[in-house]
Amino acid sequence: MLNKKKVAIVIAIPIIIILLLVVIFVVNNSGGSKVNKIYDKLSKVQSYLFEMKDTSGYEIGIAKKDGATCIDMNSDNERVTTLVKDNATYVISHSQKEYRVYNADVAGETVITDMLGNLKNFKATTGKEKINGKSYEYEEYDGFAGFMTSTSIEIDEENTKTRFYFNGNNLAYIETIPQEGDKELLEVKVSFDVPSELFEIPSDYEEKKDTAY
Repeated sequence: MLNKKKVAIVIAIPIIIILLLVVIFVVNNSGGSKVNKIYDKLSKVQSYLFEMKDTSGYEIGIAKKDGATCIDMNSDNERVTTLVKDNATYVISHSQKEYRVYNADVAGETVITDMLGNLKNFKATTGKEKINGKSYEYEEYDGFAGFMTSTSIEIDEENTKTRFYFNGNNLAYIETIPQEGDKELLEVKVSFDVPSELFEIPSDYEEKKDTAY
C-alpha cells in the first residue's frame, strides 16, 4: 500500500511547478505593451537618442543627456538643430552656420515621451507583417497620429491608425495609416549611448541677433 505522505508529495510537486510557471509568465509579461515599456524606460533613463527617418530621406533625432535636449531635423534643403540647455534654447541653422538664442523652452523637450505616454490608455491590437522582406511583430493603435511628420496633408486623427513594429523588443518602424491618403513609414532607432557632441554648437558658428526696429 502506498504511503499517503508520499502520494501527497508526488501530487504536490507538479502543482508547485505549475504555480511557478504561472508566476514566471505573469512577471515576464507584466508592464503592458511593448510601447508602454519603451515609454517607461525613456522616462526613467538619463540619456537616450530616438532617431526617425522617412522614405524621402527626411531625418529627425531627439536626444537627451544630463538634463539637456537636442532636436535635430535634416532634410534635403536644410538641417536645423534645436538645443535646450542651461535654461536657454539655441536654434542652429547649419547651412548658414549661425544660431539664435531664446530665453525659453521653445522646443518641446519631452515630445517623444509625451506622445508615447498618450498611448498608455489605448488598447493595442497585435499582428505580424513583413517590411523589406523581414517579418516584424506590431502593435496597432486606433485614433492616434502623433508620429506623422508630413505637414502637407490634413488627416482625421480619429480615423487614423499607428503601427509600431518590433524586432524582438527593439522598436524598428512606426507607420501612420490614415483613412484617406498615403501611409507614412518611419525607420526608427533607439539607443542609449548618446554622444556629447550633439549638444555643442560648432565653434565656427556665429550668433545671429535680432535687430530692434
